[in-house]
Amino acid sequence: MRKKRVLCVCMGGDVRSGTLARILKHEFNMDALAVGVGYATAETFHMLAEWADHIVIPADKPVWDSDMIRPWERKVIWWDIGPDVWHQPLHPELLGILSELAHKWLGIKRPWPEREKKP
Repeated sequence: MRKKRVLCVCMGGDVRSGTLARILKHEFNMDALAVGVGYATAETFHMLAEWADHIVIPADKPVWDSDMIRPWERKVIWWDIGPDVWHQPLHPELLGILSELAHKWLGIKRPWPEREKKP
């Protein structure tokens, strides 16, 4: 059986989507790639979107509004975690947020308690 293919999309393709792709590969054994709508050509994005079973957008509204995303809405899962305030891939806070969202999306109970929400 082939692995689930997931295209992770944010504006730059490094921090939010790059971190998510790594989580999906290493925690869930998925075939995951990251791409940034701010840098990819329409042709490249189209090729990757066609390849993907799901397109997960862990980003804010400007990414969702991209003309490249609209034709693929049937594959899109949007996690509005806002703009990139972490500025580095694999930031511990970002890892926790995205891992928690991935577990919920896949219906898998986390092996550790959910993190406490800050007031």
